[in-house]
Amino acid sequence: MVPPFFPAADYKRLEAMLSRFHSEYAMNLEELDGFFAALICAPELVMPSGFLPEICGGEPEGPIWKNEEELKDFFDLLMRYWNGMVGAFESGETFNPQLLKQADGLVRGNDWARGFMRGIALGEEDWRELFRDEGNFGMMIPILALFHEHDEDPEHLRPLVPNE
Repeated sequence: MVPPFFPAADYKRLEAMLSRFHSEYAMNLEELDGFFAALICAPELVMPSGFLPEICGGEPEGPIWKNEEELKDFFDLLMRYWNGMVGAFESGETFNPQLLKQADGLVRGNDWARGFMRGIALGEEDWRELFRDEGNFGMMIPILALFHEHDEDPEHLRPLVPNE
């Protein structure tokens, strides 16, 4: 499902560009959507230079772009997606995360939650207050449940940001 704030053709181009990163930590569109949601909601702004390596899954091995124009196109698509999400949040309308169908045809949301938690990890100190606030922490439970749903190690079922 293509978000209403982003043209379908651009969505497909962004998806294709993200698939060029071969690191197991590179993001797909669902994870990017969750990642941007966390960064947009973050208590402190994270600049693109701070989050671009996270999207790419680290330093790419070998050339990804044919030329500088392709790189600019990728960055432009990312920033337009970001701006579209900001507009969606600011509109007051219900925000619908972009969840992708898995190979088995199911839509799970685990990648979205993983992206959101990766966004939190970039500004972990800034998010500590939310994790300590019993009145607001409840809104994080569905995200944490999806993030940890497939953890084999029960030790990982504790909150990402510990109380201090």
